[in-house]
Formats: sequence, structure tokens, C-alpha cells
Amino acid sequence: MSTIKQIVDYFFYHPFSKKMVNRVHARLIDDNHSKEKDEALYQLWQELGSVKADAGTAQSFQQIEHKLGHNKTMPQYRPSKTKQMLRWMAYAAVVLIPLFSVAFSYYMYLGKQAYESVEFIEHFVPNGKREYIRLPDNSGVWLNSGSMIIYPSHFKGDKRSVYLSGEAYFEVQKNVSQAFVVRTRLLNVEVLGTHFNLTAYPESQRIITTLEEGSVQVSLTQDDNKKYVLQANEQLIYYLVSQQVLLQKVNAPVFSEWKEGGLIFNNEPFIEIIRTIEHRYNVQVQLNNSAYNNNNLTLNFNKNEKLSTVLFLIKETIQGLDYEIVGNTVFVN
Repeated sequence: MSTIKQIVDYFFYHPFSKKMVNRVHARLIDDNHSKEKDEALYQLWQELGSVKADAGTAQSFQQIEHKLGHNKTMPQYRPSKTKQMLRWMAYAAVVLIPLFSVAFSYYMYLGKQAYESVEFIEHFVPNGKREYIRLPDNSGVWLNSGSMIIYPSHFKGDKRSVYLSGEAYFEVQKNVSQAFVVRTRLLNVEVLGTHFNLTAYPESQRIITTLEEGSVQVSLTQDDNKKYVLQANEQLIYYLVSQQVLLQKVNAPVFSEWKEGGLIFNNEPFIEIIRTIEHRYNVQVQLNNSAYNNNNLTLNFNKNEKLSTVLFLIKETIQGLDYEIVGNTVFVN
């Protein structure tokens, strides 16, 4: 079992003192030690004491994989130690880096003394569910299936920073002296007070910001000089592979109808539709034919539509497509 797996298991499934959490933050947010991160994790692990690799640990592994959406059907083979380590480094990046990103921003703004009084809260919504939460500033957040938000117990400094993985609709309380910033893995959205939808699932090749009212400023984490200002009923799509940005006019409220159980696809790529179905209905979709991946579909379903109806209409739309539902798995042929 890799070092990073052990630490992810232990860090997220055991209570920690605030001092230890801060030590983990300090070890990993320092860019000067990027090549030593795994060694730093190992040292922390040694200091914490090892955990017996038993059935409980295996169960934790499955819970983490399910939580991160990495429990897709995989070929049955034993990867090399190098591949295992790379795989777990990717897992650690998905789970730990969001926390460090938010923590580091507060550390930089507040300084060490003020930072130590801040605790960070992780709220995760499993597949098949949607939830509404209130942030410390009374801003409201709708979280879609399979989404995670990390935020501080109270906002300090001149920014209210949170981290999102997944999809959320934000109802931001206006505060001209404290901007509200939503951080994702490759894109940040900064506002003073507004309503907008943000989609940033880790497995998706797009990050989408849709503004319903007010204005927002969108910037790329890798190039802070590239900033885009959106007005009401505008949408920005950032394509991860090509690193291209698309700005377009839209009917913004349509893109947040998922809050009330709506399911709408507007010229949506087939693979993104499949991922949405997996999150919405808490199923795994096994694609046995990649021929359908080039299809873009426009579909509008009734609120809280049954999975069987959604799949049937997709089948009727794409010639030759067939499917079979076996338990919680959908086989697409």
C-alpha cells in the first residue's frame, strides 16, 4: 500500500488536532519543496504512527474512490509500484490540494497568528443527492450530486475564499469590502455579490461559469493576467485540453434548474451527459462503444425524471445505441 494512500486514509478518516492539520498544510503548500512532497508525507506518516492494513483500510480505500468518482470499472491487473504511486499522487491532489489551496490563501492574507484561529469545513454531497448549505457570511450554496466544497469556519481578511470540486449554485451576500472567491483546480471566480452557477467536476474536460445576475470576474489559476468579466446571462467555458475559452450569451436560469430536479442538455457532448447521469442517479455507466462520443445532444427532461426514461430518450435520439441496466450499472452498447 502506497504512502500517499495511507495518509489519505488516515487524514480523512481519523480526527486530528488543529496543530497536526496545520503541519500537513505547511508541508504541502510550499512550492519550494514540490519534489519533496511525497517524502514530507512519508515523514508525517512516520510521526503519526502506521495503520494496520486490514479490511477496514480496504473499506476506507473504496470509500475514498467512491467519493472521488474513481471507482469506475477497471481492467483486472496489478499495476507496477510506479503506476500505483502516480495513481495515488493523483488521488492526493484531488483530495488534499483543494484543502491546501484554500488554507494557503488564508495563510497568505492573514499571517500565521490569525490563520491559526481558522478551521476548515469540508461538505460533500454524494451521487444521487443535492443539498443546500449556508456559509459563515450567510451566502447560500446549492451543491449538486458528487460535489465538494471547502470553506473556513469564518471569513477573515479582504477575501472570502472557498474551494469547489463539482457543481454548485452560489447566492453570494454582497460585501464591498470582502470579495467572494470560488477556487477550482484551474479557474477562479471573484464576485462581490451575485448569483451564478459553476461546474468544475474533476473528471470533466470543461469548467463552466454561468452568470444569472450581477457581474463576476473569472481568472485562470495558471495565468492570472487572463481575466474575463461576465455580465448577466453570459457563460464562460474553459476547455482544459485546448486551454481555449468560449464566451457566449445564454439563458442563465436554465443551467441551474438542477436545483429543483431539472435535467437539461443544450448541445451537450455525449460523454458529459453520461457523467451527469452517473452523478444524478448514482450509477456507473460502462461504455462499450466509443462511436457515440462525438454526438452532441439537446434534451429537456421533466423534473425528477426516472433514469429509465432518460436512457430511453437518449437511445431514441442516437441511432444504433442500446443499453442494459444491471443493478447500479448501465451498460451502453
